[in-house]
Amino acid sequence: MAKKIKPFFRFCNRLLVATAVIFGLIFIRLAYGPTPVNFMAPYISEPFEAAFPEQTLSFDGVFLTFNFEQTAFEFILENAAITGIEGDVRASFPRIAIDFDGTGLILGNLIPERIDLFGAELKFFWSAERFEAKINQLLSADDEEVEPDDPNEKPPAIRFMEALLKGEGENSRLKGLKVVNIRDATLSLEERDLGVVWVMPNSQLSLVRTPFGLSLNADIKLVSEGEEIRVNLTSGKTAEGQTRTDLEIQGLNPSKLAAEVGLAGVFDAIRMPLYGTLTTWQNESGGISRVDFDVGGGPGTIYYEPFHPTPAAFEDMVFKGTLDPAKNLVTVDLIRLSVDQAIIEGDGFLEFFPEEAIPAVRMVFRGDNLRIATLMKLWPPVPHSGGRTWLDANVVSGVLNNLQAEIAFDPEIWQTRPLPNDAMHITMDFTDGDIHFLRPMPPL
Repeated sequence: MAKKIKPFFRFCNRLLVATAVIFGLIFIRLAYGPTPVNFMAPYISEPFEAAFPEQTLSFDGVFLTFNFEQTAFEFILENAAITGIEGDVRASFPRIAIDFDGTGLILGNLIPERIDLFGAELKFFWSAERFEAKINQLLSADDEEVEPDDPNEKPPAIRFMEALLKGEGENSRLKGLKVVNIRDATLSLEERDLGVVWVMPNSQLSLVRTPFGLSLNADIKLVSEGEEIRVNLTSGKTAEGQTRTDLEIQGLNPSKLAAEVGLAGVFDAIRMPLYGTLTTWQNESGGISRVDFDVGGGPGTIYYEPFHPTPAAFEDMVFKGTLDPAKNLVTVDLIRLSVDQAIIEGDGFLEFFPEEAIPAVRMVFRGDNLRIATLMKLWPPVPHSGGRTWLDANVVSGVLNNLQAEIAFDPEIWQTRPLPNDAMHITMDFTDGDIHFLRPMPPL
């Protein structure tokens, strides 16, 4: 009988403790008004003491609500400030919400399940030069060790969120904390060398504890000179130990970004808004093992002077495929181009060789309702000057239907002039054409 009574008295004792804590907080609010209270310090100082020594959390007011549907208590802290944080963040929040499981709180569990930080102003720094070098390093890494990022380079807000969730192993007082959110934050992104700043209002960041580690979710809207770019990012470890990152972008104009931060090459060539998703997998050594891409864009132009001296205009385009850095291989599942009411679709692969500037390519394109004038716009004047000259001189007008073109070459063939006849295979069916064959077509 005594064994059955002891758990009951233990339950009553925890209930009294929880009730005393709740009424004690209410009493502090009523008695002392806006006096700062070091409420969370006993519970959050140990897990991130190394990253943020001498932390305290103060606030002007506290309110308690109870959600009957979710059986959860929520403490609302007004005009909160976290002292002791140094770095690129204004460590004050108009509102902090701390959620406890109602049943657990009654049983004496004072560890919150979720912390929401509202209205923060955060500043991130980045370097375009270091970004380009990092991408090249990741893409070239197979099993080699990639230089790890300096933890101190992370914004203090992210380090603060990580510190809350990581704790100190299984004995951490905060091991029950599952989610830390930054809600309705105003983020600013500044390029270190050029000082270019983008402002991102109403941004949402969420760090979630999973069985495999921490998972980051971000929903960001970037506003720059009247243009709006939406970015949604999810990153976390999988059961296989790889880090998976899903990036969804809408409204990005690569040429404008390149002009602002000094990136050149293919970034500057794409002069149209882009949308789509990128999914990357990083292995345990930090290198990228695979990238899946599904990217579209338009309307706009592609203008890459070394290959195509005149801009090629498109109403819409879609690229879908996979990059395998270990094999230096890009597998293209779909290319779809919409230009002058014509649709061109293709698939194939590109294989890159470190010692060659030009990749090996095998692509098959299919087109319908393709006007000869449109073909002229897409066909680069160089290096196929002979074929382009013949088309300009001999083809007056026409429409191509059931067009199929196979392009296959390796770096050695590409350097050969003129290209051999078997470098490109084209089969086509003409309708409604006014075609003049004045002389044999020269080798392409």
